[in-house]
Amino acid sequence: MAIEVLLMQQDLERRKQAKTEQLLQEKKRKIELIETDLKRRGMRCSSSTSCGGAVAADPPLLVAIIVFFSRRAREREGVARSRLR
Repeated sequence: MAIEVLLMQQDLERRKQAKTEQLLQEKKRKIELIETDLKRRGMRCSSSTSCGGAVAADPPLLVAIIVFFSRRAREREGVARSRLR
């Protein structure tokens, strides 16, 4: 009877240890997936921040283009068509 109890305890301990190892492996796998996802997102963000300089320069460039063409149009007002190129 004592031997059976001892064998049951050992069996339960082995099952507990196997379950613990399985959970640890699953946890490591999930952590690795999260880390690779974060690295991938980090690369995406760094590439988009390099484009941030170009995006920041766009509004003044647009204003400059609008001002240029509006002034050009005003210069042409009242000028005879024969004098225009």
